[in-house]
Amino acid sequence: MRKTFLMLPLIAAMGLSSSAVFADAATLAAIQQAGVTLTSEQAAKVSAAQGEDIAAVLAEIVSALGNDGATIRTLIEAAVRAAPDHAVAIVSSVSAAVPSAAAIVAGAAIKAAPEQAAAITAAAVSMVPSQAASIIEQAIISSPDQRDAITNAAGSALDTAQPEETSDIGVPSPN
Repeated sequence: MRKTFLMLPLIAAMGLSSSAVFADAATLAAIQQAGVTLTSEQAAKVSAAQGEDIAAVLAEIVSALGNDGATIRTLIEAAVRAAPDHAVAIVSSVSAAVPSAAAIVAGAAIKAAPEQAAAITAAAVSMVPSQAASIIEQAIISSPDQRDAITNAAGSALDTAQPEETSDIGVPSPN
């Protein structure tokens, strides 16, 4: 009996880590089933990511996709459907890494998790305030029922957002 009680914390820890592995495998499977082609290195990183680490991995993948908006949309939608608890982290990380994709990313994430529309919009607008109009537009297209929540969240995010760094000619810096 005493050995059983001593082993419970170890068994619980093993159970938690294996559920994280299953979640990461589910995210990878969802991305692949959606038709997004990943390199073997990218697939390994998605599979190995734990918790919110998936956000940084997806930011790296989106960076590599360049201007392929359709693939970015499919990737983010599949990942958020598989890991909805990480939707805000995914949107924040990807928007910060690839500001030009912030509206696409927010729209795709909201389509996958419409109940998080306000939080997702706020995350994207906070990361890339200069893209607020496009982010709001895509957010409303993805979840028209959440229009008021989306616009309120964007307004609040703009009120608290740090100004983006700009170059000497007023263009947002790539940093």
